[in-house]
Amino acid sequence: MNPQKLLSPSAYVRKVRSVLFQAREQYYDRKYRIHSYNIDEEISKTKNTYKKLELDYDAAVALTEHVRAEFPEYFEQDENKSCFSEHYTLFAAFSALPVKRILELGTYNGEFTFFLSRIFPDAEIVTVDLPDSDPVFCATYGRDEVEARKNFIEKRNHRLASNRITFIQRNSFFLPSLGLKKFDCIWVDASHIFPAVAWDVCNAYHLLNDNCFMAFDDIFIPEKKKVPLWNHIDAYDGGEALSVLNDGAWGSLNFILKRFSPDWSANQRRRKYIAVFQKKPCVFD
Repeated sequence: MNPQKLLSPSAYVRKVRSVLFQAREQYYDRKYRIHSYNIDEEISKTKNTYKKLELDYDAAVALTEHVRAEFPEYFEQDENKSCFSEHYTLFAAFSALPVKRILELGTYNGEFTFFLSRIFPDAEIVTVDLPDSDPVFCATYGRDEVEARKNFIEKRNHRLASNRITFIQRNSFFLPSLGLKKFDCIWVDASHIFPAVAWDVCNAYHLLNDNCFMAFDDIFIPEKKKVPLWNHIDAYDGGEALSVLNDGAWGSLNFILKRFSPDWSANQRRRKYIAVFQKKPCVFD
């Protein structure tokens, strides 16, 4: 170990902070798991949200399970690596709607893109992610090693091998310049860091047809109920990115739990949601 680090006060401060943070999180894990979290209650809340949106939750669950069982080789079986969450069920519910064009921001390994191609057998799917040579792409999700990156790209491209899937490798900042036609359904799961998350919200809104749905991944809603709305909705560092969509004139914004497992959601401080937005026809002065 570097001797300078051993003598650095800041190194000890960081270590102490890390230990305190872990202890605090373990305390809240126990607190919420024992006193607050009820998985049946959370599923019931989700079902009520689906009912409010006139979507069939039970049929969506059945369809999701069917597709994942039929094509196990296309889905990551390791829970620690899998991207599976309630957004699969949500889009399975959307498949009962007249959806012809779908946009996905954030392709990642193509698993969800493949799922979309199975539950929407007649829809055109456009998925957007960074170029393979982009420094951010190369530096994230264990893709820094050349061989690992090559394997990742091969598996992703295999999942995207459908003539109904269009894969666009561009930073989502340039989305308006692509001249895309509007979509009936949009999934936003690209960068979670401000300002990228803000322009993704904006671009997705303008690319969505009226009366149609779009959804956003990884939303945190703090416990403190007196915090202003614009601090409630946070796609990681996005801050106010979604707050503008909570205006009733623009559409309706609802939230569903991302995962029901207590391991993911018992601790309310770390609990994540999926935001579901239905766009209203809107005339601006």
